[in-house]
Amino acid sequence: MQNILNNRSKISFFHFIFIAFFLFSIKWIYSIYSFEENILFKIILDSDQDSIVYFPFIKDLSILDFSGISNNDKQANILFPIGSVSIHTLFYKFFGVWSLILLEFFCILFFLIIFFKIINLFLNSFLISIFFALILFSLSSLLFIFNLDDIKYLSSLNSLYSLRFPRPMISHLLYFYFVYLIFKFSGRKNYFSNLNAIKLSIILSFSFMSFHNIFFYELLLLILLFVYSYKAIFYNKYDFIKFLLLVAIIFFFLSFIFFYLYYGAEPDYLKRFGLIDSNLEIKIILLKHFFNKTINGIFILLVLFFIATYVVIYKRRNNYKINKFIFFFGITNLFSLFLMTLILPKIQHLYHYVNIYIINFFLIIFLFFLQILKNNLIRLNNNIIYFFILLIIVNYNIFYIFNEKQYLNEEYMDNRQDLSLIIKKLEKDKVLDEINKDLLIFDGHFFTYLKFLNKKDFVLSPGIYSSNNNFEQEDALIRSLKFIGFDKKMFANFIKNEISNNKYQNKNMQTYFLHRYQANTLTTFQNTENFTTKELNYIKNSSPLFVHQSIIPKDELIRIINRFENSNEKLPISPDLILINRNEKFRDINFQNKEYCRIYNSNLRQVFIKRSNSKDCN
Repeated sequence: MQNILNNRSKISFFHFIFIAFFLFSIKWIYSIYSFEENILFKIILDSDQDSIVYFPFIKDLSILDFSGISNNDKQANILFPIGSVSIHTLFYKFFGVWSLILLEFFCILFFLIIFFKIINLFLNSFLISIFFALILFSLSSLLFIFNLDDIKYLSSLNSLYSLRFPRPMISHLLYFYFVYLIFKFSGRKNYFSNLNAIKLSIILSFSFMSFHNIFFYELLLLILLFVYSYKAIFYNKYDFIKFLLLVAIIFFFLSFIFFYLYYGAEPDYLKRFGLIDSNLEIKIILLKHFFNKTINGIFILLVLFFIATYVVIYKRRNNYKINKFIFFFGITNLFSLFLMTLILPKIQHLYHYVNIYIINFFLIIFLFFLQILKNNLIRLNNNIIYFFILLIIVNYNIFYIFNEKQYLNEEYMDNRQDLSLIIKKLEKDKVLDEINKDLLIFDGHFFTYLKFLNKKDFVLSPGIYSSNNNFEQEDALIRSLKFIGFDKKMFANFIKNEISNNKYQNKNMQTYFLHRYQANTLTTFQNTENFTTKELNYIKNSSPLFVHQSIIPKDELIRIINRFENSNEKLPISPDLILINRNEKFRDINFQNKEYCRIYNSNLRQVFIKRSNSKDCN
C-alpha cells in the first residue's frame, strides 16, 4: 500500500515537472537555436521585460557591495529589493550564470505548486487544481488573446505573475505562499509552532526588504488571522506569546541589513525613487481618489458579486472556517487602500498597492466561484482537462515568443544582432580584459553586461545604481554629454519634456534621475506649478498613481541648460571605452577625438576605444 502511495505521489509531482518544463524551456531552446551568443548576454536579452534593470544588483550583492556607483570618494549606500534579489544572488554565487536560467524553471514550478495547494484546499481534485493553477500562471497571455488586457481592473491582473525579475517573479511567490499559509492556519485551532513562526518571519522579512506593498498586505493578513483566531489565542496564551516573539526576533534580525542600507543611503537617492512624505494634504487627496473609485458602478457590481458568491458558499457549509476567514479578508481588503493612506508616513509607487488590492479581490472571487462550480468541475473528463492543459502551454509559448519577446520583429532582431556583434568584436580583440576604468556607456543592455564582468568605474551610471547626490549626477551627465559632442541645442532636446505613451515621460532623464521630476495630482518637483498650460492640464488630470509621469518645471529646465552652457572642463573625463546608442537623442553625434579610434560603427551604435588600449584602430 505504501509503494502505491509513493508511486502516486511521484506521478503527481511529474505533472508539475512536465508543465513547468514546457512553460520554461521553449523560449530558451528557441533562443539557443536561433542566436549565437554567449550565455550571459543571452540571459540579459531574453529575461522578461525590464529584468535587466535589477540584474546588476545580483552581482553587487554577490560581492556585498552596497555603495553603488559614485563620482566621489564618499561612502553612501543604495537601496534595492535585497530580499527578492538575494535568492538569485545565492544561486549565482554557487552555480554561476546558468543558475539565472534554471531559477525560472523553479519559480514556475513553485508557483504551480503554491496555487495547486491553495485551490486544492477547496476542490480536493488533483487535476482540476493543477489546471486552474496553470490558468493563473498564464493569465496575462490569456487576457491578451481575448483582448481583455486593457479593460479596467483586468489590466492589473497582468501583474499577478510573470518571470519579470524580481517583481513579480520572486516577490509575488513570497506573497502567494504567505497567503496559502494564512489560509491554511485559519482552518486550524493551533498554528503556534516554531516552524510556522520561522516560515512567516522569513517571508515577512524578505518581503519587507523587497517591496513594501507586499509586506503591507502580508502584515494585514497576519493581524486579521490573529483577530479571527482570538479564541485559540486566549486558550493558548503562552504558545501565542512565544510564537509572536519568535516571529518578531527573526524578522528584525533578518531585516537589519535593510535598516543599515536605508539610514546610510544618500538622501537624494531616496527622493529619486519617488519616496514622498504623506502629509495631511496628500492623505486627503488619496482618500478622495480612492473613494471616487469605490463608488464606481462597475466596482460596486463586483463587490455585490463577491458577497453573493460567499452567500452561496456559506449555505453549503464546506470549508466553513477557511471560507469565513477569506470573506473577512475580502472585506478588509476593500478598505485596505484607505488604511494604507492613513497609517503610512511615507508613500512610494502607489500603483503597486492598487495592483495587489485588485489581485486579492480577483483571487477571492476566483476561489469562491470555483467552489460554486465544484460539482461540475470534478465531473469533467480527464482527457478534456489534459487537452486544455496542453492548449494553454502552447498558447503561452506562442504568446511569449511572438508577442512578449517579438522574435520576428525586424527592429528587435536588428538591435539584438547589433549588440551581439559588439560583444563578439570586444571578446575577439580582448578589449574588455584590458579595460577596467572610466567606462562611458549609453546603453542599458551593455551596461548590465559590463557589471557582470566586474566592471565598476563608470563615468555616468543610471540613477538606480548611482549613490551620487543630484548635483553630482547632473555634473556627470553634463560632462559626459559635452565630452561626446553635445551642444546647447542638443542638450536642451535631451532634457525637454515630451509625451510618450499618453503621458509626459522623458525616458533619458528618467534613466538618470528616476522619479525626481514626478508630476501628478499628488506631487510635482518642489510642489511647483511653474509649467506650461498644456503640462499643467496633464498634471491636474492625471491620477496620483501616475508615478512614471515626469515633467521638469520651466525654471528648472532653464537652470539645467544654463549649467550645461556654463560648465567648464576643470575635471575632464577620459574614458577608456565609449559606447553610444544612436537613438533619436544621439543621432547627430559626430564624436571626434584624436586620442580615440572607432572600433565599431553601425546605424544603431558606435564604439570607441583609447588608441593606447587598441591594437587595431581604423
